[in-house]
Amino acid sequence: MTETRLPAAWLRSLAGLVALTAVLGLGACGGGSGAPNNPFQPFLLLNSSGGAVFEVYSGIPATMVISGGVAPYRAVTSDPTVLPVTESQQNSPIVLLANTIAADSQQQLTVQDSMGRIAVAKVLVHPAPVNSLTITPNLSECGTTAICSGQNGTATLTVLGPTGGRIAGRAVRFDVPGSAYLIATTNPAQPFVTSLVVLSDANGEASVIIKAGVNTATQFVQLMVTDLTSGHQLTGNFLIQQLTDGSKILTVVPGTAKITAAFKGECSSGFRTDYYIYGGTPPYRVTSSFPASITLINSVVNANGSFFEAVTNGSCVDPMTFSILDATGRQTTATLSNVEGATERVAAPPPPALAESPASYTNTACTGNTFPFVVSGGTPPYNVSASKGTVNPQLVVKAGDKASVSGLLTGSGVTTVLFLDSSLPQKSATATITCDDPTTPPSASLSATPASYTSTACTGSPFAFAVFGGTPPYNVTATRGVATPPAISGSGGLTTITGLVTGTGPASVVFLDQSVPQKSFAVSITCDPAPVPPPAPPPPALVVTAGFDYSASTCVGQTSNFAVTGGTPPYSVKFSAPLPPAGTITPPTVLLSGQGYSVTGLIDIFDIPTGLIKLPYIAYITVTDAGALGVSQQQVVRSITCP
Repeated sequence: MTETRLPAAWLRSLAGLVALTAVLGLGACGGGSGAPNNPFQPFLLLNSSGGAVFEVYSGIPATMVISGGVAPYRAVTSDPTVLPVTESQQNSPIVLLANTIAADSQQQLTVQDSMGRIAVAKVLVHPAPVNSLTITPNLSECGTTAICSGQNGTATLTVLGPTGGRIAGRAVRFDVPGSAYLIATTNPAQPFVTSLVVLSDANGEASVIIKAGVNTATQFVQLMVTDLTSGHQLTGNFLIQQLTDGSKILTVVPGTAKITAAFKGECSSGFRTDYYIYGGTPPYRVTSSFPASITLINSVVNANGSFFEAVTNGSCVDPMTFSILDATGRQTTATLSNVEGATERVAAPPPPALAESPASYTNTACTGNTFPFVVSGGTPPYNVSASKGTVNPQLVVKAGDKASVSGLLTGSGVTTVLFLDSSLPQKSATATITCDDPTTPPSASLSATPASYTSTACTGSPFAFAVFGGTPPYNVTATRGVATPPAISGSGGLTTITGLVTGTGPASVVFLDQSVPQKSFAVSITCDPAPVPPPAPPPPALVVTAGFDYSASTCVGQTSNFAVTGGTPPYSVKFSAPLPPAGTITPPTVLLSGQGYSVTGLIDIFDIPTGLIKLPYIAYITVTDAGALGVSQQQVVRSITCP
């Protein structure tokens, strides 16, 4: 006989089959819904199953969702020192909190349910992109870990990449929750903000200056930092300590400011920078190292937290130092640099001549019509006026805009439209609208003489014009000056323009008659300044050339001749010290350069009155010119020694 034995596994399968049959039987017999007693559960799954990689960052919590299977679950990772998890889990999800690492690390997460089924997920752990946030005070009055109220501190953050290296140029946002402190900026118009984006430097560090409020009470505060690329955040805590007397602190914000002009060779003018003073004991006295190079406003600051203003005046300084001294003698400084730009200034071209388009209209049916003119050139805005009708608008704001003339009647003759710009000297242009009446015969042409004046001495001068032709009487208008009389009764009559000023450029004078259509004639007066004459050259040097007609043995009976050139004639000639004269100069006045004088009647020996000493006689002759305008007189001394 052979013994037959059923393996245990087979028996278990058989038992399960029997149980399944029983369950199905219950369902078929209607015994309950069957759902609560169903022993089958869905497959055990993780939200990163199927080959996808689940990414987490050091120090930043993440959750792994479990679906299916039967709780409780047991979870393990390939390296718990990098990615620790609690092995015994009661529910989904699983919380993942990776430890600090220096570079990316690939981990495997294995989850087993209570029925022994297993699910596996790949987890890539990155280093936290923002870490190592440090906050240090810039001064040590409140120690090395606290910032005094009213004092500055520096917050520095290191930005790391996936391989652990530092990243430059990464955008990081610093945010202030609350109102105990603010972040300082380099913008004088908005020196403090609650949120500021900065870029990491070449060392991967992003820094901001934080400024505690002057009256902030002692408290712990937070600073939030967000990496804008990944969205990850980091929160730093630090202490603000209040010092009520302010005796240990004296700070100014900003500590330095720099203003760069737009062009080379120029520095800003009228640019304002506000400096806020905190701490110390008010009032504060402010002085600058270059007082003439800045306009200092509010040089005495009376209250803690108030400010003084520095307004540039075009002077270049790099830097200027402001000294701030409080009431107890405590001192601090701030600087301002006002520097020239890097771009060469290109001179603006002169504006084009003032012009209107069209220059004229000729119409036999003006009644009810409108005549537009386009104004260009010159310097806008432009003033527009007309001898008849209505101008709309009378002020043209920019070049290329229009002004229209309306309200004219057929047969009313010529209407003159005058355009004036805003330049100095002012430019003018005229246009005409001729409203002809075909039933009226033409009259004689209108003219005035002279057609123009050009003068370098207009101030106080009258300029007369005679008008001829057309139909009198005539009306006279001038863009500058006064016409006397403003109306001329008959042909050949005169009017005089006065009140013009030298150097003001051209002025227009317009004559209008009474014919239909009306005629006009324009003349001009140009007031130009006189050219400046060149300076007169200095006179040449005075030169006296000597010649002698006597022998070497005696002066008696001899004549000494001299020629005079240069200097400014006429020249005066006379004996001079030290010896008294003994001779005659002919002539004593030389009238022209190149002429000369003669000396006669000299003696050979000068006898001292005692009769004991006899010396050779020396005659000194001084020649002096007349001197030129603004030039001193010139002199030359010549001597004649008689043996």
